[in-house]
Amino acid sequence: MAATLTLIGAYGRTYKTKDAILAAWHAEKDFKVCNGPYCSIRDISQLLRLNDVIELMCNTGERVRLFTR
Repeated sequence: MAATLTLIGAYGRTYKTKDAILAAWHAEKDFKVCNGPYCSIRDISQLLRLNDVIELMCNTGERVRLFTR
């Protein structure tokens, strides 16, 4: 079974659209692993070593898949 890592906006930030969350990701804003630590695009190589799927989640519940192995 593939491990999926879901990230949400850090420090109370929320994103209502796919474009907004992707812009924040590419601007190196921090995100939070659901029930875990903080991270950002700067950590992507480590995140990919540990997970098969990485996705961002908007506050609307929409998920944006960044990577799939």
